[in-house]
Amino acid sequence: QVSPSGDGFIIRNLFRCKSGILIPFRQVCDLHDDCGDVSDEERCVNHYICNKEHPNFTPDFISLDKVCDGVYDCLDLSDEKACCQRRLVQKTPLVVASWVVGGCSTILNAVAMVESVISIRRTKHSQIFMDKIIILLINFGDILTGLFLILIASADAYFGDEYCEAQFTWLYSSYCLATLR
Repeated sequence: QVSPSGDGFIIRNLFRCKSGILIPFRQVCDLHDDCGDVSDEERCVNHYICNKEHPNFTPDFISLDKVCDGVYDCLDLSDEKACCQRRLVQKTPLVVASWVVGGCSTILNAVAMVESVISIRRTKHSQIFMDKIIILLINFGDILTGLFLILIASADAYFGDEYCEAQFTWLYSSYCLATLR
């Protein structure tokens, strides 16, 4: 009793792999490479193949319900990349606000810092001197906040609709990892 089944054959509930190994038919399309040559999984329609675009292809299989579910199940993140249609900043008003507030904050606080430095030179009272130093530090913090908003808006403009494909690289780049050390 032999019947063709793709590249393999079913022989009394056995599947013949491309390599010649026989495995029980229940192991075909079970999300595991039981043959060692992927022939028991390659023509199946019940799963998604991860890592298929890497040069050293070691296939990994996940069930179709795990594709586009918001959780990265594949090491190459391919199960979510194709489904993700978002940007770094989701709404246009937020992007505009980031540019406007970031730019105004940076420019106006830089002007205020220059004025504070000039007025500190003329100050002879220690209490007024300390007040102006505190104002200077607040201006500096606001400049950093403005630059951060500009950075976020710039990253959104740079990555655009490709944010999902680039987010793993971006989030785990040497720049982001340097802040964790």
